[in-house]
Amino acid sequence: MKTNKDSNRWQKLFYMLIALAKGNFSYRIKRSRYDDEIEAISELGNMLSQDLQEIFSFHGFVNPRRTYIYLTKMDFYLDKELRIVNFSKEVPELLQLAPENLEYTHFREILDSQSLQVWEEIAPQFQEKLFKRFSLSLNFKTGKGLSIHSNCFVAALYPENVDLRFSVSTFVPVLLDEASTKLDPVLSFILEKEEYRSPKIFHQNSDLRQTHEVRDYILQNLGNDTMNMEHLTKKYFVTASKLKNDFKAVFGITPAQFLREERLKLAKELAQNTSLPLKNIAYTCGFSSYPHFSYAFKHAYKISPQQLRNSDI
Repeated sequence: MKTNKDSNRWQKLFYMLIALAKGNFSYRIKRSRYDDEIEAISELGNMLSQDLQEIFSFHGFVNPRRTYIYLTKMDFYLDKELRIVNFSKEVPELLQLAPENLEYTHFREILDSQSLQVWEEIAPQFQEKLFKRFSLSLNFKTGKGLSIHSNCFVAALYPENVDLRFSVSTFVPVLLDEASTKLDPVLSFILEKEEYRSPKIFHQNSDLRQTHEVRDYILQNLGNDTMNMEHLTKKYFVTASKLKNDFKAVFGITPAQFLREERLKLAKELAQNTSLPLKNIAYTCGFSSYPHFSYAFKHAYKISPQQLRNSDI
């Protein structure tokens, strides 16, 4: 019998596959107390990640963060029967469906079998008087039989309209190759303004391996408020300039910038999806004080942590 714990374990395997596809070979699944097929597959996944990490590091292959990813938004507007009345112009292209095949189609028709069951269970809540909003994960079916996994935000529209009652919004990551970027005028302009720099060649595999180790160490210690360049240089017996240059050559960003970005990403996730006090979140994410955290957060996201938590963003 499939349990919620099993679902969570399968979800972790899904995240690992996504990480591997993006070139992140440092993702690992923590071992559990279970002794079953899921645990065996998880261990095989960890072994595969470890092998790939060693192979790619040995041959000097790195992810220079030059892959371009667009977050494309899909919006659906539903009537009281949960039929699709309107949608954003990107939807037909992403789902590979003709617009006429989407209009006044019941929303459940574009979901796969697993998400259909979830949707049918929560649909009755839409008719409740106090319903406002909630979020959930759904898998959309495409016209070619593929599946798009996405975290969706469902909200009631105000004021109520005869034709439009609810909205379903989500962001879908779209990978763009070099040919695709040339078709987008905005992205092409950005690329033209970038100064071309030849990728750094690591003559010592140990240097490249160490750079990846530094990145993994930072991700594992985001809550350590003593984490800084001095801490890293002492731990890895390297000068600050070499560490900074090597890290930027591989990941396109300095260790200090990477640390700040990842701390803020984690803080944003906790602020949006947990009820932890914001001060606790600040210290959990390695910030020395709440004012320091609040200033950095607002500078990065143009909104304060408290405003984010109080909003529908």
